[in-house]
Amino acid sequence: MQLYPFKAMLPKLEQIGDLQAFFPTVKSKYLKYKGQDLFETTDIPSIYLYEIKQVGRRAYRGIIATTDVQHYINKDIKGHEATITAKEQKQLKMLEKRKAQVKPILLTYRQVPVIDAWMEQQSRLKPSFQIALDGNQHTFWRIQNTVEVQILADFFQRHVPTTYIADGHHRAASATNLYLSNPQYDRIMTAFFSFKDLDILDYNRIVEHPKMPVLLKHLHDLFKVNKMVTPAKPKQKHQISFYYDKQWYSLKWKKNVLSKQTKVVLDTDLLNSYVLKDLFNIQDIRTAPNIDYVGSAEGTKGIEQAVDKAPNRAGFCMYPVSLDDMAALVDLGEVLPPKSTWFEPRMLNGITVFSIDLL
Repeated sequence: MQLYPFKAMLPKLEQIGDLQAFFPTVKSKYLKYKGQDLFETTDIPSIYLYEIKQVGRRAYRGIIATTDVQHYINKDIKGHEATITAKEQKQLKMLEKRKAQVKPILLTYRQVPVIDAWMEQQSRLKPSFQIALDGNQHTFWRIQNTVEVQILADFFQRHVPTTYIADGHHRAASATNLYLSNPQYDRIMTAFFSFKDLDILDYNRIVEHPKMPVLLKHLHDLFKVNKMVTPAKPKQKHQISFYYDKQWYSLKWKKNVLSKQTKVVLDTDLLNSYVLKDLFNIQDIRTAPNIDYVGSAEGTKGIEQAVDKAPNRAGFCMYPVSLDDMAALVDLGEVLPPKSTWFEPRMLNGITVFSIDLL
């Protein structure tokens, strides 16, 4: 994987009155903020060591740089979800209007010890700047020393043949479309976080159906079902915590269900096929009106609240997809089922900006 330094546009933190309002609106107001001189362009091409320390969670550490669009075309950068043409075109129009990428494409890769050691060494230096937002600390080390940049670039070229998109599928596709029509735009801004520095969290389902009690009887055909004394998320793959009518249950797929599978087995795939489709007649979970989602941060309490606020509702609390399973499936040329993953950390718009006109 080729990695390049770039002249980033960085927010002028001392001139921005309300960071809490600024970063969430960069996506829609970038040109306005640029016109107000709220970004400055660095004079020396650099890469950035970036650490996010979240409240109540561990720190995540990665690299912000640019890479070749050709890596995406050659499938050295692999996606885990299918893109939608209309969204690609929308992203392309925004990119052409801004002439800038305001958010890095989040890529992950299998851990490389020498890259980890390089980041640890650089993190001992004084940070270039820090941003406190939502109780989280964003810390940046700007690396402009050409020797250090080349060392890291060599590590990536030798040890990282493949990366996987964690966030930014449509942005990657739109940047590629721009490159195909204008070959001068051959770079994309990317954030590289290894499997060690990325988490996939549970992404849970709330389902509503008028015949819920009848349908739920069929769960015993698919699962070993046991009542739970206290609410808890599933502890391992092929287990689901299920909530209905004020009661939590532990569901474990029966062996006869698992034995039918011939590829990497994801619990979201099994649930979509055997439960949501076959029992609830939900053909497309992205558009069905009787399914909703609860993120990991809301916990079992969030699932209970979503289920209890209306009759004939049930909640399925999923065990997170592993990064190894995601990569194995993608390497087979497959995509993950929709709404399968919730990645942490989340990247901010405008924290670094790549002006494609500076290429």
